Amino acid sequence: MIKLSQIKSFAFQLLPKVVKDKLIAYNDNRIMEYWQECFKTKVSKEQVDDLFSQLALEGDVMVHSSLPDIGNIKLRDVTDNLKKYVIDTGHTVLCPALPIKGSSLDYLRSINEFNVTTAPNAMGTISCYYGRQQGAKRSMSPTHSVVAFGCRASYYTEEHHLANTPFTERSPYFKLATNKGKILMFGTTLKNFTFIHVLEDIIGEDCYPVKVYDPHIYKIRLIDESGTINYGFFQAHSHRNSLKIDGAELMGLIAKLPSTKHYHIGCGEVMLLDAREVLLSQLNLLKRGITLMGHRRVSDKCKQRADYWIDYFEQL
Repeated sequence: MIKLSQIKSFAFQLLPKVVKDKLIAYNDNRIMEYWQECFKTKVSKEQVDDLFSQLALEGDVMVHSSLPDIGNIKLRDVTDNLKKYVIDTGHTVLCPALPIKGSSLDYLRSINEFNVTTAPNAMGTISCYYGRQQGAKRSMSPTHSVVAFGCRASYYTEEHHLANTPFTERSPYFKLATNKGKILMFGTTLKNFTFIHVLEDIIGEDCYPVKVYDPHIYKIRLIDESGTINYGFFQAHSHRNSLKIDGAELMGLIAKLPSTKHYHIGCGEVMLLDAREVLLSQLNLLKRGITLMGHRRVSDKCKQRADYWIDYFEQL
């Protein structure tokens, strides 16, 4: 099925150059106005403290963040609250630490080594902050590494590189769901919701209705924080898979889950999700054919595997 975004892209290419230039300039101006408005929106420590007092952060928390989308906000005001409500209560903060914002397949093709201490982190200020803290751990999954800080940092990160794909039962993403953790979208939207891919890995490519991974397996040299060298074998989402993504309905249903909480601060939005509830919802929606790739035909084998994981998470 052709997506609306593809139709718009094709139609844009048919426009005269002068019209395309005007549309690009208009869009650039709107983006500039948006960032100027965000920069002028000062967010006080009291506002941040009040927000976190409303959040129910009882457990481990994975933070997706974009502070500029909130406004003129101090990093310390956010990290102090994460320390108060997560670290100091005996729990762990996790942040995606993906090395790039572009294609994971292109990145995997471009490297032969992943050094956990020097690999770039393109996931924003909060993720980079925790990556610099003494005692923080970063997983050695080249395409979808995670930074963890807190008492269970090693537990979350130590096995991530032992699977070919980044969202299996050995990943921090899956482990967060088994520990009934939360996902805090701080200034970001569900378009940046990395956790959504856990479903694909636990169902498996032999059952999932779409082939999401490029078949090539890349051998990558891994260097941990002590300088020890190992090797891992990894796959990445295919370019064709990214063209199939049509998750508006799925994301809309996740945003409306009773366990999903919405807040506003500065010029941005904050969303708190329950990882276990999100995955259970995805599993039940999969049985109805609702996926990140739109509506798909689901085999009996796929439904049986979904039932297995539904039982597993309901019993936690």
